[in-house]
Amino acid sequence: MSATMKMTFAMPAALAARPKKPKIAEIKVQHHARQFGQSKYGLSRIYKVLLDLMVIKTVASFTARPMLWFGMLSVPMLLAATVAFATTIVTLVSDGTYSLPIAGSRVLIKLDLQGAELKALEGMGDLWDRCAGLLLEVSIGVNGTLEPLREILARFGFYEYSTTNELEVNGRVVEADKLWLRRDGG
Repeated sequence: MSATMKMTFAMPAALAARPKKPKIAEIKVQHHARQFGQSKYGLSRIYKVLLDLMVIKTVASFTARPMLWFGMLSVPMLLAATVAFATTIVTLVSDGTYSLPIAGSRVLIKLDLQGAELKALEGMGDLWDRCAGLLLEVSIGVNGTLEPLREILARFGFYEYSTTNELEVNGRVVEADKLWLRRDGG
């Protein structure tokens, strides 16, 4: 492609980008009285005209700096997020437990804590009354968590319902996910 052709293609873009100088002229017109209907102009249009002027000013200023527009749009979301965060912090700190409440009258709890499930169950407190089921990862063997979990869950009225995701090593199951359900239906 020659330099002349490149110049030809670039010329419309350059013309469109250059600022245009307005030409000011006074044109005389002949006014005629309205023969039919009523005029839509009057003091009632002041608000519409002011609103139109504000829109033109806003669009003109944000066209020059679009990031300012997007920044201003993000301010309400930032305020909403700040209020949500503050509410969460107040909820966490107010009762001294530093934990959020768990909603619902019947809950299923899933724990996969790599052997710390017993410690987590010790801290359930009032949640035991609402717990309808537990899905726990257990380790099976000499130092496994299965037998201690069976004992504590039996005391709270749970029975072993199913076993899934068994992990075998050398033909022997060493880990599994077990589902316990409350005997009374929760």
